[in-house]
Amino acid sequence: MTRPTVKIFVAGHTPEMLSTAPRGSDFEAVDLRSLTVAARFAGNAFAESRFLVSDEARCVRTDYVGFCSANYDKKFPRPPHLNGLPRLARYLHPGDGLGPALAKKWPNADGDHPGMTAVLQRVAVHFGLTVVDQPVPWANTFVCHRDEWFRLLDAFQPMLTAVLDWYDSEPPYRYRCRRCGAVTDTGCGRYTNARHIAYLGERLTMLHFAARTNLRFFTPPAFRQRTSGVRRARTRLHTMMKARGLRVPRPHFAPSINPLDGPPCPRCKAQHAPAI
Repeated sequence: MTRPTVKIFVAGHTPEMLSTAPRGSDFEAVDLRSLTVAARFAGNAFAESRFLVSDEARCVRTDYVGFCSANYDKKFPRPPHLNGLPRLARYLHPGDGLGPALAKKWPNADGDHPGMTAVLQRVAVHFGLTVVDQPVPWANTFVCHRDEWFRLLDAFQPMLTAVLDWYDSEPPYRYRCRRCGAVTDTGCGRYTNARHIAYLGERLTMLHFAARTNLRFFTPPAFRQRTSGVRRARTRLHTMMKARGLRVPRPHFAPSINPLDGPPCPRCKAQHAPAI
């Protein structure tokens, strides 16, 4: 039996990021600064979403296709790491997908971006999408079958174009501080309006996958457990330990990319200002 082929596109916008992309035929570094896109999709405000409307995204012939940032291992430090995803992806079936972080309550996006849910609902109505309550991948980071990849590309550009037609590059949503909950127009930390349209672009990907009832996403650790008899036995052991009230050892993985990196929002700054 021929082994399925895999290609994971690893996106970055600086030489430093691109230099960290794994080497080998299973990976392809994507320089976001030099993609072939229509003029209205150019610029860093779109971040990784630019790739989904580029000519380069369609230049793939493998059975499974992945997409992620070059910061994958920093964002998702729990194994398997990025260089181990292709091996795992070869066990996928056409109706399976991988996502290191999955959202289970969708499409409410107002927690981080007040006002965004209404924009997504307008897109869903406009394109006749029926959203299903199922796990979908966060942050444009996933692996899926090539047929699903091309379905996403075919759907994504019309959705993004509709949003730009309605709102230009300023869809009406704001930013909620993850420290104090204050809402601003500019954002704070790593999440600012310098990449305003990019945050909606990530949610458009999620919206598309939430309407794909024949596609089921798993986290890499959960899927790896399904393919390993040793891990299934370990899960049964841990279940027995829990039933007996015994402590189950759990490894700790702390992300090295802190979503709160960067300057605090004005409210946080005022709250922590020294008294005069």
